[in-house]
Amino acid sequence: MTGPEKRLIFLLNLGQRAVERWIEGQADDTLALSAPQAGTLFFLSRNDGALIGEVAQALHIGASAMSGLANRLAIAGLVERRRDEVDGRAIRLHLTSDGREAGQRAKTVLATLNNRLSDGFTPAEMDVVGRWLGALQDKFRAPGEPLER
Repeated sequence: MTGPEKRLIFLLNLGQRAVERWIEGQADDTLALSAPQAGTLFFLSRNDGALIGEVAQALHIGASAMSGLANRLAIAGLVERRRDEVDGRAIRLHLTSDGREAGQRAKTVLATLNNRLSDGFTPAEMDVVGRWLGALQDKFRAPGEPLER
């Protein structure tokens, strides 16, 4: 891409919308997960019983957003909220069997998406794309926000 006007933001937004439309088209009619919902299920599949704050930190979202997210997942029957046995004020999230199943379905869709995103590009080119996307996080993170990938 050359020239004084690279249109990166325009192209990034178009690409994001195209990916979102594709994801919506793959959604199971009985259960369509948002990216944060799928992320929660993925995190809990490796960290079942995590504190709600740990999940929020892993997803880079605030406590109030995480509370609403956990409520929606609990209402859908995908997670259970349980009080911590040691500190009754703390809430831990546990996957239900439906939550595990939904997470597995989402992983399958994500694997297909990742294959489509990298189709036609060499591993070296994808490394550059990954480095560029990571740099966006570094360059535009809020003051005080931790550097994580």
